[in-house]
Amino acid sequence: MLTVKKIFKKTKIRNGTLFAKLLFTVLSFAVMTLLSYIFLRSTIHDQIRTNTNAILDFQQEKVERNIEEHKLPVEIYSNMIRDIIISGGNADDVREFIDRESYYLQNSNVHKDCFGGLFGYFETLPGGAILISSEELDIPSNFNPLNHSWYTEAVAFKNNIAQTVPYPGLFNNESAVIYSHAIFNEKNELLGVFCMRTKREALGKDIIETTLAQGGNGVLFSENYICLAHYNPEYTGLHISEIPSDMVLFEEDLKSGNEIHEQEMTNYKGEQCLIFFRTLSNGWHFCVLIPKASYYQSLTSATFFLIAIGTILASVLCLVIVRIEIARTKSETESKQKSAFLSIMSHEIRTPINAIVGMTEIGKTAKEPTRKDYCFTRIEDASRYLQGVISDILDMSKIEANKLELSEIDFDFKQELTKITELIRFSADDKRQTFSVAIDENIPPVLIGDSQRISQVITNLLSNAVKFTPDKGKINLSAKNISQSDNKCKIQVTVKDNGIGISPEQQGKLFQSFHQAESSTTRRFGGTGLGLAISKGIVEAMKGEIHIESELGEGASFIFTVELNISECKELDSAAEQKPDINGIFKDRQILLAEDVEINREIVGALLETTLVKIDNAETGLQALNLFSENPDKYNLIFMDINMPEMDGYEATKKIRALNIPEAKTIPIIAMTANVFKEDIDKCLEAGMDGHVGKPLNMDDVLDKMRVFML
Repeated sequence: MLTVKKIFKKTKIRNGTLFAKLLFTVLSFAVMTLLSYIFLRSTIHDQIRTNTNAILDFQQEKVERNIEEHKLPVEIYSNMIRDIIISGGNADDVREFIDRESYYLQNSNVHKDCFGGLFGYFETLPGGAILISSEELDIPSNFNPLNHSWYTEAVAFKNNIAQTVPYPGLFNNESAVIYSHAIFNEKNELLGVFCMRTKREALGKDIIETTLAQGGNGVLFSENYICLAHYNPEYTGLHISEIPSDMVLFEEDLKSGNEIHEQEMTNYKGEQCLIFFRTLSNGWHFCVLIPKASYYQSLTSATFFLIAIGTILASVLCLVIVRIEIARTKSETESKQKSAFLSIMSHEIRTPINAIVGMTEIGKTAKEPTRKDYCFTRIEDASRYLQGVISDILDMSKIEANKLELSEIDFDFKQELTKITELIRFSADDKRQTFSVAIDENIPPVLIGDSQRISQVITNLLSNAVKFTPDKGKINLSAKNISQSDNKCKIQVTVKDNGIGISPEQQGKLFQSFHQAESSTTRRFGGTGLGLAISKGIVEAMKGEIHIESELGEGASFIFTVELNISECKELDSAAEQKPDINGIFKDRQILLAEDVEINREIVGALLETTLVKIDNAETGLQALNLFSENPDKYNLIFMDINMPEMDGYEATKKIRALNIPEAKTIPIIAMTANVFKEDIDKCLEAGMDGHVGKPLNMDDVLDKMRVFML
């Protein structure tokens, strides 16, 4: 890697210009990043505030509606009990009414999750004052309703419904919210107090689970600042001053009716948070706590993204500029070749940069949210495109650094050469060239290595030979075993032609990236000049060497060696081996296919049509679960997609395995999905599946799985 000092030394007179260009590039990207940050910060912060307020409004409305839904039956039932008492009803009549309506509420969609029971203290019934409840109560000997807040507050509220929270006492010391209503006759004489008990934990469930996209939590306080619901259950029932956090600092502001919005505080975990308070219509206080880091996460992410993109782009452009300056000190031919390549890269980079800058300017002045969203989308698209360009540049650098990943598989070397020569022979025949092949019989039948990469090298050399050899010329491919040990052998491959040849001076630069023998080569034959450099990298990664023997006008011989392991397998299965007959092999068998994409269902049906297997289709994991649970002995196998609406394949599999029927434990479930990485396969097996086939589907793989589990 060249240092800055060496770069300036190499560029000599032009170093002042180079420094100015680098400085201008860095400053340009710094200014662009700063302006983009200012714009994004304002936009994202406003959006965060808007979203938070919208969620607060929604949750406030939900809580207040929940309270009204509990008050309504109390008022209705109070009037009905009043009619029972006035019409001469006794305690049994009231008890029957309370039991009946309690049963109804316990089973209603609105109240069943939070309903705790109905009760009342009635003072004018025949037989004297009596406490009647829908639940069995453990009443203390000194119990006196007149001393309890649900009674005293209801009487004090007259015709209004009182709220008593939190209320421990009669009901196994469970803290509850009680709605109570005093019953009076026409002479305004007190007949009793009717109450409905609600579970406080159910009331606060929605509050606790209020989680914003930024990771917030909800807390609910009574009008006396007693905690009714908290995401840490230990703090429910405590006064705001008893909760170990800075929340108590806002008590006076709440009492004064001041707005508390986006205020900083420290929660009980010691985290810096932002707090938002709302006072409800009944006097309760609802607040949302959002960790500060989470609240500004999108802004932080956008900032880091801009800095990263700006830094990468500035670095790439600086690198491009430096390479241009160095190239100008070399030969005119190499300078033109490099400049042509850099011109393409510059275009590829500057085009999305122009989109980013332009859309940023448009977005700053746009008034409508939809227009701003459009700008953000275009900026995102351009940024992703830039990431792709940068990835291509990095991949190119990876190739130049010979950091290639090689696979190790068994392959038939002679068979691979046959495939290559069959392809190249068409090009040679078009130019009426003589193409001959000589393969050493001492090469082991099955070798271990990356056959695809070896084929890539040979194909590149043969393509060059055909391209640079005139019509009616000669090309020869030979391969021989030049050394062998117990489990390794070294193969030498030679591609020889009688084409235009290459001079000794040109040979020294031939395996460099973006280089061809002379400038006219590009115009006559095309190409980027990367092929031989990639071939060199592949060969050296396989512990081999590549070189050229050539003279101008006398043709050229490209010779390379690779070191490969010898497989213990003496012969690979022939690809031409006749496939087994699948017609009707799954007749009288039935499978369940869980797949949400219609075209995929059609493909599976078409592929398996000749097997005569019957197929039931499910478009979601939930449908698959229902179909199987309704008729578990109907199916011999389930093909399960992973990404489906309502219920994905993982959850559907787990629920099927959890069914309390014998078939649920034994039915084969095979994942059929485009998620094909090792971790995806492991996840399928962990969910309870028996196997995996990837998309696009390989018919042989599908049939193999079906044979294993269905025959």
